[in-house]
Amino acid sequence: MSLLRVLRIARQRLRSLFRGDAVDVELSDELSFHVDQLVAEYIDNGMTADEARHAARRAIGNIPLLEEQCRETRAVNWLHDVRQDVVYGLRMLRRNPGFTLVALLSLALGIGANTAILSVIGAVLQDRLPIPNDDRLVVIRTYPLDNPVQETHALVADYFTWRDENRSFDVIGAAMGNNADFGAESDGAPAERIQGQSISPDTFSALGVRPALGRVFTPDDTTGELPARVIIISHRLWQRRFGAHSNIVGR
Repeated sequence: MSLLRVLRIARQRLRSLFRGDAVDVELSDELSFHVDQLVAEYIDNGMTADEARHAARRAIGNIPLLEEQCRETRAVNWLHDVRQDVVYGLRMLRRNPGFTLVALLSLALGIGANTAILSVIGAVLQDRLPIPNDDRLVVIRTYPLDNPVQETHALVADYFTWRDENRSFDVIGAAMGNNADFGAESDGAPAERIQGQSISPDTFSALGVRPALGRVFTPDDTTGELPARVIIISHRLWQRRFGAHSNIVGR
């Protein structure tokens, strides 16, 4: 497309935007000119004036529809529609001041709440996870072939297969929800149930983290007929229930 054609299209669209009525008149006159030319041609071919006009109308087609299609080609109709919608909306809001006030307050609250939530989400997403090489950490999930949008939990057998056949990851760990019960202590600490996770020994290696005290799980903890009674507690639980005592290891 040449520069001259681009400039001509831009000029026509600007005229359609700011002088739409004048452009519509020009369009109507141009279509009428084509109809008159066809009428004259049909009359020269031996038709009567009425026959020629009907034949020209049939040849040209639906003129109002052609005018509407030409307007759509200008690609500025949506601006006129937006302007009309805005004017109509302002008129309706002016007629109902009570509704206008409620609508403005609702919009203000909604925008404020969304802004606050998005700000928090943005701050969280900008912060890196407190583990090394978090950009290389992935979560593996399973989905049924007949319903890919439904997430399902992987089976323990899946984990062992992935671990043994793994050729893509440095290490694979597994975790599943589990509860732990603490009995009442002599120092007055009550019995309670703690929400936790049962994890494979490789999980901490995959995360690249170490405990502040003690050690992580080892493969020896999972061998034998019964797994070893080994637990890693959170820093918060260590402070809340055990008073942050350093002799917690081995108790």
